[in-house]
Amino acid sequence: MSLPRNSDPVARRNQWIWFSDNFIVIGMPCLSHPSLPKVRDQRLLQQLRVQYLGSMEGREVRDWVTLKWLVWMLASNIILFVPITIAYQAVAGWTPIGGILNLDVEGRLSALFLNHNYNPFRLLAEWSILFSLAAFIQRYLRHKAIVVWSSTATYILIFSFQCYYAIMMGIYGEPPYIQNEWSLVQEVLPVFLAGNGISFPLVLICTVIILGILFWMCMKAFRMALASGELALSQRSGQIWTCGILFYILVSQLRYHHADIHDLRLNSQWLTPRILDALALDKLDPFDHILARSDVYASWSRDSLVHRPNIYLIFIESYGAVPFLSEYIREPFQERMTIREERMKEQGWTGRSTYSLAPIKGGRSWLSFSSALMGIHIADQITYNQLFDLSFTYPHLVRYLNAHGYTTHRINTMRTDEKIDAMIPYEAVATFHEFDDWVLFPDIPYTGFPFNSMGGIPDQFALEYVWDSRIRGADTPQMVFFITLDSHTPWYPPPLVRSDFRALNDIKTNPYPDSAMEADIMDRYLACVEYEWDFLEQFITHKANKDDLFILIGDHQPPAMEHQIWDQINDYAVPLHVISKGNRVDSLLSILDFAPGLTPPVQDSIHWHHEGVYSLIRYLLEPQNGPPGTTARVFQKGI
Repeated sequence: MSLPRNSDPVARRNQWIWFSDNFIVIGMPCLSHPSLPKVRDQRLLQQLRVQYLGSMEGREVRDWVTLKWLVWMLASNIILFVPITIAYQAVAGWTPIGGILNLDVEGRLSALFLNHNYNPFRLLAEWSILFSLAAFIQRYLRHKAIVVWSSTATYILIFSFQCYYAIMMGIYGEPPYIQNEWSLVQEVLPVFLAGNGISFPLVLICTVIILGILFWMCMKAFRMALASGELALSQRSGQIWTCGILFYILVSQLRYHHADIHDLRLNSQWLTPRILDALALDKLDPFDHILARSDVYASWSRDSLVHRPNIYLIFIESYGAVPFLSEYIREPFQERMTIREERMKEQGWTGRSTYSLAPIKGGRSWLSFSSALMGIHIADQITYNQLFDLSFTYPHLVRYLNAHGYTTHRINTMRTDEKIDAMIPYEAVATFHEFDDWVLFPDIPYTGFPFNSMGGIPDQFALEYVWDSRIRGADTPQMVFFITLDSHTPWYPPPLVRSDFRALNDIKTNPYPDSAMEADIMDRYLACVEYEWDFLEQFITHKANKDDLFILIGDHQPPAMEHQIWDQINDYAVPLHVISKGNRVDSLLSILDFAPGLTPPVQDSIHWHHEGVYSLIRYLLEPQNGPPGTTARVFQKGI
């Protein structure tokens, strides 16, 4: 049996061929021949395909089929990298050319294998190999639907992981760790969604529907793609181009086999090592020698404190090195910090600053401040959860201060209700941390305009309310722990600063125009960080006692902005400030790599870690726990 020929020479010259699963149609646009039979024998169908494509008349079709297969191959790869391009949109480009940062170092051939602009024009090695293999073996299978379904399922899984990977790298700046993120999905995500009025079951239902629609669309597309691939791989041109792609992947692997598995610059990337890394169980930071380390902290309970000032340990949300080093905002921010520093000096307040390495880059603030309170490195949810399962009483900072006569306060302005409270193990958290006074959202009598989506209570109102109702006039030393929220992403226009915090209750409507959120994200971020410093400066200079001690520290970089400090400082570096009156604290800090002023200098190496804050606070209280004149040892990286 041979293919019927169209009698019209013009139509015959322009005819293209389209093969479906069980019949052949000649013509484009749809010039089907009425005498063309349906072919249900797959072997005969393949013979007819090869016969036509091997003829002189089939030359145009051969070129078209090969081109079509290459388009499917490249397009399916490009789509897989779109999530990463979106996650890095601030530094990404949508053109295939991105350039190499240093050809002399990378080598001139690197221009073929590396691209620095995070565009999506790349190859995922496993998918390219599997897609080519699926198209090749389909020609030998009677039931081609098996290949289509398996290819679709594989693609959806790969795309889902790429989205997950992009979220973790783009927002948190760290590779994913499935066991840790699963804990976040179970414990944190429902609380976050409920706090924003979003139903968790609804999110799950929408996710399933979206995946179902995506599966259907991919199945339709891959049925056509694999049909094109089957034909292309039966021809020499298609085989050459496909082998060329696979050879490129091989050469790239041989050339960059020592590259970091998370190097997103590579034009040919492997997914399997990243999946295995995300599944690895040895990524946990176990509590090695936790009993021995806790024994050191426990020995501090025998301290005799020379000084017991009020202590304000304040974590400023999303306050990283970006304000000081970003080319977009560093000049105005540093200028204002210099002016602020001079104003505070006029009131007798001096500050010293350095950088400290947070355990995380972005998001999950509780890991950051827990590291400071515990004096140990806590970088993931699994490790954090283990704190509540310890079989002994851990001697953390709050227990240390309680034992030395302090009254300890914890301010949390995140909105809660009965539904949210039921999701949070408050009893276990409260029992472990042992703050004397928990000041939560319902305890703060704020009735003004909600300035953020996390609860809406201005940070100034929360801190000054606690000072006014609990700290002022107290006979015992006080410790206040507070993490701000007004500088939380997405950086809404910040509250106004009032001389009397109670005046904020009179603001019932949004004082900003509706277009305020359309401002540039860097301008919004700068405004929020400036607000935090404005109200803190006012509080320090107008409310604080002369002996009060302020430790102001960032929890992590602003999410998805750490690229602005690349090649300048460690991605985990955040400012650490100590502010006090008089010379005592200033002289103690002068020997601990703290520079004068409120602008921390960039150093070749950063000595402080957040887990060293516990030791720092103890050191500044000048404890006596040994022979007279002995200076307390400082553990800059914790114990």
